[in-house]
Amino acid sequence: MDARMDNYQGWIRETDAGMLKSVLEEMLLISKFAVLGFDEVFQPDRYMGAWILGESHLAIHVFPNDNKTYVELTSCIKEKSDEFRKIFELMFGAISIDQEEESRETDEKTLGSYDSWIKVTDPDVLKNDLGLILEESKFSTSKVIGYMFQPEGYTGVWMLKEGHLAIHTFPEGDKTYVQLTSESEEQVIEFREMMEANFEQTYEDPQYDIKHVIETNYAYQI
Repeated sequence: MDARMDNYQGWIRETDAGMLKSVLEEMLLISKFAVLGFDEVFQPDRYMGAWILGESHLAIHVFPNDNKTYVELTSCIKEKSDEFRKIFELMFGAISIDQEEESRETDEKTLGSYDSWIKVTDPDVLKNDLGLILEESKFSTSKVIGYMFQPEGYTGVWMLKEGHLAIHTFPEGDKTYVQLTSESEEQVIEFREMMEANFEQTYEDPQYDIKHVIETNYAYQI
């Protein structure tokens, strides 16, 4: 399998967690994703659900008080990601960001992301070291879910109070994909700096710089 990732993300106005959980899982199955695990976290002001897939992961962050939900799919098979996106947008409408509306809603909740490829694939090392980096970056972990593939490969998702962290290892390619999504810009930057200080990056895919993280990823709001 080619170790590359396709990301799809956006906001919708639906916030019924039960409905979203049922409908999104059905969309995953229709798109031929292999659903290997699911977990959820209920917090006073939000809900998070995460699916571990044979091809990647899907995560949702529901903010009832803001009347909006963030949906993020990461897949190593673009065809399945494209099929999910097509079904998703038929169901919930095409996602677009209106610049005028965005400029008026500066206090709206936003989620930013950081991703990279690193040259470590041992799940135990990754779970230990990334857990420490999350702690040092002042993230609060609610749950960790994972799946060990046979004969090799591991997918893990840290369900954070501020967002989520996901990893996908590709031992045959000697690299791991790391993706952090969070509403805290400062914590994302601190996490990135610690990642670059502790792990060798592969730089095989385009990398986002700090300016991109702040100006582009934090623009995902409605």
